[in-house]
Amino acid sequence: ACALPAATAAGSVPDDAPVFRYLGDDRAAAVACFPDDTGDASALLQVPATLAPGGTVTVLGADPILTNDRIAEQGSAALALGVLGERPRLVWYTPSPDDA
Repeated sequence: ACALPAATAAGSVPDDAPVFRYLGDDRAAAVACFPDDTGDASALLQVPATLAPGGTVTVLGADPILTNDRIAEQGSAALALGVLGERPRLVWYTPSPDDA
């Protein structure tokens, strides 16, 4: 079960949602929701401000959860509204190959 209200409201996400792993020192402090089959990675990951300099970091893959053509699938809409509207500041990061 996930402790994040947005994840509880969503209930589920599409099976093909990308997943993420927190590899920091205190893995137990990160909140992971919607785990993959291995349980090692999750579609929603939140690292608290105590571990993330500058504030809480929430990681959610945009496709398929935040795309227009699939926002109505499963709990995608509830999750999108809950996560994106949770805090007063939102940073939308789109990685590029140069970031590696």
